[in-house]
Amino acid sequence: DIRLLTIYPSSSGEPLSCHLAHHALGTAPGYEAISYVWGDSSFTHLIFCDGKSVAVTNSLYEVLCRLRQPHEPRIIWIDGVCIDQSNKVERGQQVQLMGDIYREADRVIIWFGADPEGLAPIVFDRCLRISEQDFHGFRLADRLELTGPMNRFAECSWFERTWVIQELVLAKTAWVIWGKCEISWNHIQTA
Repeated sequence: DIRLLTIYPSSSGEPLSCHLAHHALGTAPGYEAISYVWGDSSFTHLIFCDGKSVAVTNSLYEVLCRLRQPHEPRIIWIDGVCIDQSNKVERGQQVQLMGDIYREADRVIIWFGADPEGLAPIVFDRCLRISEQDFHGFRLADRLELTGPMNRFAECSWFERTWVIQELVLAKTAWVIWGKCEISWNHIQTA
């Protein structure tokens, strides 16, 4: 069994309200598996799950806020909430299921975090342009302009995680969300 988190719809700025439910992996409703960096392990934010307040890390809170939709619930699997982190036995069992969890997900969402420098629109636009045409068609000035933002993109801490290859290889489809922008992993891969 796994737990899936339903993020209830609400507007930005409202408290995050969720529901956690057990499901058999093979018969679970459609869900998105989240790949992200835990970051600072301090529990600095509260969400409301089944009417109870639950403390979560800043990184987890940011991704939940970003994924919350104003009018539709969203079903996700995210390890920081869907696995009881205080239970070593459960953590071990769930780690054994990680491959299946990512393989069964409708899509994998890769959360790069906030984009305080505003680089995501530049990087994602360039990835789209490159993936849709031959890179040799770019002017030298375009190539040089890409260097700084692309280097910053490649330095994102998500790439330093151990599990990223498994999470990507097993994904039916993967999308990267960085700040307010999102792009298919296929466009990044072909760029």
